[in-house]
Amino acid sequence: MIRHEQLLRIRGKLRRKGPVSQWPLLWGSYDLLPAEKDWLVHEDAYRAKWPLLMDQPNFAPPPAANAEQASSQATALWRGNWLSRHVSTAGWSALDLSAGSGIDSWGMEAAGARVTSVEPDSYLAELLRWNGAPQGRQVVQSLAESQQFAPDQFDVVYVDPSRRSSRGRLPLSDLGSPNPLAHLSTWQQWAAHVVLKLSPMLDAEQAARWFPGAESLTYLSTQREVKELVVHLPRARTAPLLVYAVSVDEGGRELMRWTRDPNATVERASSVGAYLYDPDSVLVAARGTASWAAHHGLKGLHPDSRLFTTEELREVPGCRIFNVEAVYTSLPTHLTEASVLSRAFPERADVLRKRLRLGESSERFLVATRLSSPAGHLYLVATRIA
Repeated sequence: MIRHEQLLRIRGKLRRKGPVSQWPLLWGSYDLLPAEKDWLVHEDAYRAKWPLLMDQPNFAPPPAANAEQASSQATALWRGNWLSRHVSTAGWSALDLSAGSGIDSWGMEAAGARVTSVEPDSYLAELLRWNGAPQGRQVVQSLAESQQFAPDQFDVVYVDPSRRSSRGRLPLSDLGSPNPLAHLSTWQQWAAHVVLKLSPMLDAEQAARWFPGAESLTYLSTQREVKELVVHLPRARTAPLLVYAVSVDEGGRELMRWTRDPNATVERASSVGAYLYDPDSVLVAARGTASWAAHHGLKGLHPDSRLFTTEELREVPGCRIFNVEAVYTSLPTHLTEASVLSRAFPERADVLRKRLRLGESSERFLVATRLSSPAGHLYLVATRIA
């Protein structure tokens, strides 16, 4: 599937002949396998998503279309480590019913699991066997819906339903294939724990209605981008449902974990203080900003702004922190460079940037927003400090 030394030699030759976009025109000059062509053309994108895997000489990447839909290294590693804490046996066993590119199988193996991967596509199944051979991965080339396993054959059943069809992306109300609502009772016979990876755009209340036996709903982000909603369904729930917001680094290590308190309220600010706090989008997705802000003593600006303020600097995890340099009630036309945030404001950030002809800045920000009371638009010039 991958001949690493030969691949590196060919890459050097191709680089001397032209840009990457032209390399497929030269395939006839080289004896390359499909995975090697994918590796050459999409190497940068693969490295950005899976740096550890791309450092493995024998890793054969999936086609670009499959890679785009697959988990990142960060979320796969976090999920594997998180699952390992829910099982009591060393060398735990997992069934990946929607293996696809194999990244989630790899994440569980990295956490010590013995994985059986199910995948109907013959080429992806071949990749799964090749990449999982050192870990003894078992691969079943078949549909998830047609599987039959013994009771308690696994510790964990993991499912990432496909949400694409011939008509494109499915609506949120369609959980995809295999449909967890149709097959959950069967999966719970095979393992004490069923874990679903769902769209992070799903509302926690809706997910709880669909899966009343869920013990936790975890919204997961990396680099401030919410990637997935992880639903944990033990065969027998032993605790009330909890909703978490978790952000992780590239290695899957937790940077922040927040448990949502649905009853929390936030004190509203009557003016903008010296410091501004912009929470990670995962807190917003989990609807955890109110309890997070109240716990850290932050006051909210407008409810739709998702921005908070204090007079004294607080060390608060899970957010960007800004020093507020100035507050204006009219557009500050003297600015030449700034990133633009538009929150609870009628105009988009790109419209404001174009009007002011602003150059980009990674440290200085123009924040267009408003307070709950009194009414009126505000323009904050702020410098990021954390």
